[in-house]
Amino acid sequence: MGQDGRQFKSPNPHYAKAKEIADCISFAVLRAQEVDARYCAALKELEAAPGLRVDTKTWADVASDIDTAGASAMPYLKDAIPLDGSPRDVKMWWDDLTSGQRDEYVSAFPGLIGNLDGIPAEVREAVPPGTSPSVSPFAPPAGYSTLPFVLTL
Repeated sequence: MGQDGRQFKSPNPHYAKAKEIADCISFAVLRAQEVDARYCAALKELEAAPGLRVDTKTWADVASDIDTAGASAMPYLKDAIPLDGSPRDVKMWWDDLTSGQRDEYVSAFPGLIGNLDGIPAEVREAVPPGTSPSVSPFAPPAGYSTLPFVLTL
């Protein structure tokens, strides 16, 4: 403020927009730091013993456990899909899911979700045509490397 009580006006015509963007970035960085602190604490609880060697056999066992758990969950996930419902019923079901749950259903049953009336068009269009829902979403991606490494945190 000047001596007469008036605020100074910035000579930069983009000052207000730049300040708004800077404030948004500051807020995003603050939120990222908060999330980072929470995940850091959670990951510390998962810390492995020093020198624990995780080899190909360990990863194969993990993959097998994931496939088994996924295969067990598939029928329950599929039973929740309102296959006989109206498009309105399907839309209500879809809208009640969290973003993470939606992603799980699209990954687990792309062929069903992509052809189900009531699912938003942008979701249905993102599912490749003819996608088979029988491919396990819990299998490692093609070309996944299970090279041995030492786990250190």
